[in-house]
Amino acid sequence: MERNSTTELKKRNILRLNNAESNRITRECMTTALLKLMKEKPFEKITVSDIVKRAGVSRTAFYRNYSVKEDILGDIRQKLLDTAREF
Repeated sequence: MERNSTTELKKRNILRLNNAESNRITRECMTTALLKLMKEKPFEKITVSDIVKRAGVSRTAFYRNYSVKEDILGDIRQKLLDTAREF
């Protein structure tokens, strides 16, 4: 019984890692999409629909990761600050 519990725990940890990696990739796609859209039109004119369409993800994926499009800018800001701290 102990062996089965350990196996199930490992499966859950792997699944959790896969979900975390999936969310990271989804967020990266949305960040890239927003940056490309900002080259084409003002931020105020960009909609969540524009972002998810360009990123190739669902609105559900957007709202699973962000509350509003401004949250993506917060991610970009944090990445820049983290990168600056490395120097």
